[in-house]
Amino acid sequence: MASIKTCGLRAQVLIYFTVQCLTLALVSVIAFAALEFTVNTLNEASEEITEELQPVHQLQFKLAAVDQAILGYLINGDPRSRDAFIRLGADIEHTLEALAAPTSPLAHVEEREVISQVSTAWQTVRSTITPTLERTAPQFDPSALREAKQMLALTNQAIRDLEGIYDVAFDEIRSEQQRALTAKRNSLVLASAVLGMALLAMLAAGLSVSHHVLRPISRLVTATGYLGQGDLLVRVPVDRTDEIGQLAASFNTMADKLEEHQAALETMATHDGLTGLYNHAEFMRRLEAEVQRATRYRRPLSLLLFDVDHFKRVNDVHGHVAGDQVLRAIAATLQQQIRPSDVAARYGGEEFGVILPETDGPAAIPIAERIREAIARQAIMTAAGEAVRVTISVGAADYQFNDGPLSTFVEAADRALYAAKKCGRNRVVREETT
Repeated sequence: MASIKTCGLRAQVLIYFTVQCLTLALVSVIAFAALEFTVNTLNEASEEITEELQPVHQLQFKLAAVDQAILGYLINGDPRSRDAFIRLGADIEHTLEALAAPTSPLAHVEEREVISQVSTAWQTVRSTITPTLERTAPQFDPSALREAKQMLALTNQAIRDLEGIYDVAFDEIRSEQQRALTAKRNSLVLASAVLGMALLAMLAAGLSVSHHVLRPISRLVTATGYLGQGDLLVRVPVDRTDEIGQLAASFNTMADKLEEHQAALETMATHDGLTGLYNHAEFMRRLEAEVQRATRYRRPLSLLLFDVDHFKRVNDVHGHVAGDQVLRAIAATLQQQIRPSDVAARYGGEEFGVILPETDGPAAIPIAERIREAIARQAIMTAAGEAVRVTISVGAADYQFNDGPLSTFVEAADRALYAAKKCGRNRVVREETT
């Protein structure tokens, strides 16, 4: 029996009598067919569902991009941000129509209800933000800010609602898994009946096969159950090169792909695609969490907002590709200059934000100056071989526990940023507090 560990399944059955060999071969084929069906079904279901979810991924990304476009218009009054909102709106409506069409891959009632809810929310967003888009200079307009807040709340809720489609998708995977497991169980029942008709001498061989075949099968079934429940970290050991080892490797490959897809979704939802920094929505979520922590434990907290001075001139002179290179270079420099506990994000357009936990107002100034000087010293080489130098204006504010809502904290930093630009740019201005 020791040879079972070192030779393949076909070589093993040659050890036994002809009848025993035929019996074992039949059992093995049934078991392997059941396992292969299980893995193939899960693979096919995963690939099909991933393809179905692609428009949903894009819709979430476009909804997040809408937030950035309208915030860019509120901050800078740049008509291009408004145009970007209009283009994104057309794309969103087209995607929603496609997902709601009879030919849509989203066939479940729950999925269509989610799309209907998101469509309703989007129409509300369009009607809510229309007055802001009609303003030629929306900066610092309180009513425009209120409209933007309503829009952000609606789009963020729509993004969260779309997560429900993922739940339906995982339910489909679990359903496919159950069907495959049922087929496997039926196959094993048939295999047991065949084994029951074998000679008594088959008992020793059956025990050996049970130990070296059914145990890894059980591991695969258990791992499949965990995967169906959403545990994307589950893996099975690949310690053999036969068919079971190949099935285990296939299972691990499928799990790796699912984990990669999940990680890509999480990154897409929280990070800016150009700079790799956190996006505006994730930045505000983390800022709110830091404000709550600072309030609970009475700890200092500061906020920096800065934008690139005369960034429009960079785009006009060197082109938008070079402008994107400048923003990426600034993001990289920013990451080098802040502390591991700090949080940096692309706030919108050419504006960036930095959360400074455990940092009061006076202590935030040297950090802001270090960032400003590092960016001012940097010569950014464009793809055309041109060296571009830019400066930034920085507004700093420290959190006051009696300031009221989070928006007051952000507005203080924004006022300081405006003051820095008004005083000549390329400087740091702190909002004085009493």
